[in-house]
Amino acid sequence: MGTLFLAATFFEARALLVQNDFIKLKRNLFKRGNDFLFITGIGKSNVIKSLEIFEEMVPEKIVNFGIAGAVSPLEIGSSFIPQQVLSELMLQSNIILKENVLITVELPVSDFSDFRREKRLSDFQDAIFAVDMEAYWISCYSEMFYDLHPVFLKIISDYGSIDFQSQFSNRKEILLKNLSELLFCNI
Repeated sequence: MGTLFLAATFFEARALLVQNDFIKLKRNLFKRGNDFLFITGIGKSNVIKSLEIFEEMVPEKIVNFGIAGAVSPLEIGSSFIPQQVLSELMLQSNIILKENVLITVELPVSDFSDFRREKRLSDFQDAIFAVDMEAYWISCYSEMFYDLHPVFLKIISDYGSIDFQSQFSNRKEILLKNLSELLFCNI
């Protein structure tokens, strides 16, 4: 097996589907040569449940791509390639070691200023933070079953769930374009 591409939603998967000749095998699963594209669904339970179908296959590389919310001041549509992926619970142990940190949350965050304050993220002045709902679980699964560290490629889509809900339809085209370009330049 070649590369296993993982996206949480069909919207995100379109960034790869529009530029490559993937063939649909079944719901949420596409193939191109030795590469697979799989749509996991949003959140921990969907990731864990859906990745079970790949336990028998061993990918050479895993790439998780999609959108993320900006906790730090980042522009909508900008690329975010994390150097460290943490779960929300890991923030309590102050183990932030890198500059670009992707935090996987259990539930959507409505207000990132409250989130920054509650998680004391201002204590880490050199770090830039974004959030998603899948990356940490993909990382755990990949390392446990395949001994692989995935590549994470994200585009900043919002400043919290309220902003996402009110502005996503206005931003869809630029987010998809930027995500396609990020994938094209990094795979």
